Amino acid sequence: MELAQQSYIEDLLVRMAFNSNAIEGSTLTLAETEVIYEGEFVSGKPGREQVAARRIFEASAFLEDALESDAPLDQDLIRDLHERCALDLQPRARGSYRSTPAIIRASRTVPLAAHKIRSAMDDLVFGYGQLVEEQGALPAIAWFHAAFERIHPFADGNGRTGRLLMNHQLQQAEFPPIAIKVDNSREYKTSLEAWQADEDPARFIRLFSSCLEEELSKRIAFLSEGIPAEASRSQQALQLLKEDPALTAA
Repeated sequence: MELAQQSYIEDLLVRMAFNSNAIEGSTLTLAETEVIYEGEFVSGKPGREQVAARRIFEASAFLEDALESDAPLDQDLIRDLHERCALDLQPRARGSYRSTPAIIRASRTVPLAAHKIRSAMDDLVFGYGQLVEEQGALPAIAWFHAAFERIHPFADGNGRTGRLLMNHQLQQAEFPPIAIKVDNSREYKTSLEAWQADEDPARFIRLFSSCLEEELSKRIAFLSEGIPAEASRSQQALQLLKEDPALTAA
């Protein structure tokens, strides 16, 4: 069962990296993302896209360590995460809040003014903790993601950082991480915009819940495949021990 779980986690990580980068315009395929996960480079594809995929894997490992050490979700963790997953950016942009205005192209969402970012991030982290206590983890995680993307704290890489944070929060709450599919990228962006610009959270919450339900179902179905066979082997072993008690447990 442990091997099956590890296999599923690795598959999800590749799917998550592929979809997250594709939402941002990457041309890498799922198969090519898998090649990069295995430590190779893909000929004929932009180096920046391949570096971005590799950094998502490294940032995920960083968050796994943070999860195991029970590190708090604070501004230090968020900036460290961005620094690790945005190594395709200029060095001065990694792990540092932007100091200039930003525009989210083709969106009605207006990012926060640069001088307000630090205090807004303080409010975001504090508000998230309060919301978890008042309404539970899932509504709080959805709110955090929409608010984080509205603040748009970094010059670039906000989308991939925000989706990695969302999965980290899900795992903190003992839910599986999810992969928002590139096929849903239009709904993902417009539903976030509806929350950020119109204060209408319903569409994004529906999408978020649907992705989580799909991932839970997929995980349960995959991990359940081996249960009948394992149960059958257990019954066979018990029968052998019953027939010959002198046999060892092994």
